[in-house]
Amino acid sequence: MSFSVQGNPSDRICGFAFEDGTWLAGTPVMGQFFLNTLRHDRIDATFGGIGMIFRLMPHWQVAPYVGGGASFNQLFTSNSEKQDDLPDDEKIKSTWAGHAEGGVRISLPGGFHFFELYGRQSWSAVEAVGHYWTAGFGYGQNW
Repeated sequence: MSFSVQGNPSDRICGFAFEDGTWLAGTPVMGQFFLNTLRHDRIDATFGGIGMIFRLMPHWQVAPYVGGGASFNQLFTSNSEKQDDLPDDEKIKSTWAGHAEGGVRISLPGGFHFFELYGRQSWSAVEAVGHYWTAGFGYGQNW
């Protein structure tokens, strides 16, 4: 179980996530389930998401990883006044997104606590939301 904060200052995105992962037995493959909230100030919208990422990550104390996955992002709030005059295909709405990520997990001695630094590129199915990147920092515990 872990908690992370993420952001992108150029697109004015910030958020947080709760994650939980499990290893595919005897492999370097981890499935990472997440619940997140992201605030996109550039488009004046807030999303809550649920998703899954599969990571290729060795079982090392300092472990680099790469991964990919998808999420569904429910629109919680947006400025409806800005959208009234937009065509339907340009309105901000709930969306599916694909993700690619890379980072490093640093396990503390004993292996119970860990820290992560990562970058994630996301591709939204809704053009108004666009494609964006975030960088993040996380802390977690291996159960």
